[in-house]
Amino acid sequence: MFKTLRLNITVILLISCLTIISHSMVSASTNLNMQPQVSFEENISNWIKTLKKQDGFGEWEYATWKSYALGPGTHNKLVILSNQNTKKEIGYLVIGADSEGHYKLVEYGVGEYPLFSLNTLQTTFDVTYLKDLQIPEVKDTQLEQYAERLYPNALEAIWKVNIEPYTFYIDAKSGEIYPIDSESINESPREINYNLYAGATSYIQQSLEKEIFDPFEKLPWVFNEPQLISNDEEFQIAVHNQEEITYTEKLFQKEVRIPLAVVGYHRWDEGQLYIALEQNGVRYIHFMSLYPYGQFF
Repeated sequence: MFKTLRLNITVILLISCLTIISHSMVSASTNLNMQPQVSFEENISNWIKTLKKQDGFGEWEYATWKSYALGPGTHNKLVILSNQNTKKEIGYLVIGADSEGHYKLVEYGVGEYPLFSLNTLQTTFDVTYLKDLQIPEVKDTQLEQYAERLYPNALEAIWKVNIEPYTFYIDAKSGEIYPIDSESINESPREINYNLYAGATSYIQQSLEKEIFDPFEKLPWVFNEPQLISNDEEFQIAVHNQEEITYTEKLFQKEVRIPLAVVGYHRWDEGQLYIALEQNGVRYIHFMSLYPYGQFF
């Protein structure tokens, strides 16, 4: 009897051990198949490695970077790149994240006037009518304590600068002062579909660079009808076949109209198309962040 009891206990223990081992193997297998989350720093490194191979981005080979929050009410981050030797600003990235927490490249640009550069903002205070107002003198890093970065979408990215009794809204790329108020900004914010954008392992399959031109010279966007472009393939055909294309959009509840020269594009491996627009340096903005809201001429 006791031998039978001991045998039954041994069998039960053996079955329990096999069950535990089986569960452990399944768990291990599952973990091996899961893609590890790539860190923010790794994402930045991957995108810099990809972009520095493109025409116009060669200086990114020697880049250092610093990140800033874009808000409020957003988890986007701004990365400004500087030349590690000269310390001169040389470009930027705007980073978001999809619903699963994977980082996405919302927009990017190259040149010495990156998005939300304090240097550009300082210039606005130094050379425009703001220098003649009766406000305290603000220099360099002091200015940042009065300024807030707002990024409702790419072309409506602005500084909100509050220096009592004044509030200024200043374009985050060009430094232009806009005659708008807070209601113009918050009236109808656009949803950003982060699933559209390039991810950490994405790479550029196709690119085009065109000559920079001044959209105020010929003014087709004033006198002509807009082009019938309904998708990114039609845009690519147009930009290859035409010497100059201008993109225009009415911003801030149609209070501001902005014309920008189209100077190329990057096509990423999963089909993402980023249009190159000249605005104090070249900005690369996703086609679907532009096409539904503006027009091509």
